[in-house]
Amino acid sequence: MTIIDLNQDRAKIVLLIHPMFASASIMKELIAEHLGDQYRYLIPDLSGHGNSSGETYQSAQEESEKLYQYLKSEKIEEITLALGLSLGGIVLLDLLKHKDIKFDKVIFEGTSLWQKSRLLNFLFRRGFLQLRQKASKNKDLPLKKFAQVYGESMGKAMTKSLIEMDPESIKNIVHDCLYVKTPPLDLKEQSKMKFYYGSKEILDLYQAKKRLAKLYPKAELILWEGQNHCSKPCSEPLDYCKMLAAEIAAEARDN
Repeated sequence: MTIIDLNQDRAKIVLLIHPMFASASIMKELIAEHLGDQYRYLIPDLSGHGNSSGETYQSAQEESEKLYQYLKSEKIEEITLALGLSLGGIVLLDLLKHKDIKFDKVIFEGTSLWQKSRLLNFLFRRGFLQLRQKASKNKDLPLKKFAQVYGESMGKAMTKSLIEMDPESIKNIVHDCLYVKTPPLDLKEQSKMKFYYGSKEILDLYQAKKRLAKLYPKAELILWEGQNHCSKPCSEPLDYCKMLAAEIAAEARDN
């Protein structure tokens, strides 16, 4: 893992964790550059991605532990806003088990809540590995799929990441997305959490509707109408950052 650490003199800290096939630089472009210079930004490249593409992704627990150790080394005890997209949300969930870090507001975008789904694990693992194999011969196939949802620029970056990622990382990421570990959180901690999903999502939204109220009854589930999996921050980054700014402001007023 490598971490972009911007504006280190700022007191308020925003943690941004990217989804599968994305990177810290993409999160910086989509979020940090629009949300404002008043925050310190911590933006990791998870193993297998971006500047950490040479590292094999092993597990969300290993990634969250690396993040936790960085926070401790920097003597960070409070996060103003934490945002995790898809895979990044799974890493963020595991990070919440550390009670010596206070999270003022936690936003999950398109984060899976599946647990022990052997069939989906098999299907998605095979599907991504086959797509990677085809992409190495003809990158236009995955590029077209990604660009339809996330736009041309993002599609190119995701296709490059897919081709460069080692098969073991893909297998481990798919496993983590379908065997999600959810830490116990008290009601106050749960009230800080919001789970966003695109209305066009099928599997993750279905499972969230089924399980979120049981797992974290004080957390809130919100739909982006007309959006797909993690497409809102990619297609409308300015609007998305307005939402994030509003969440930060609302939390500050409540406290």
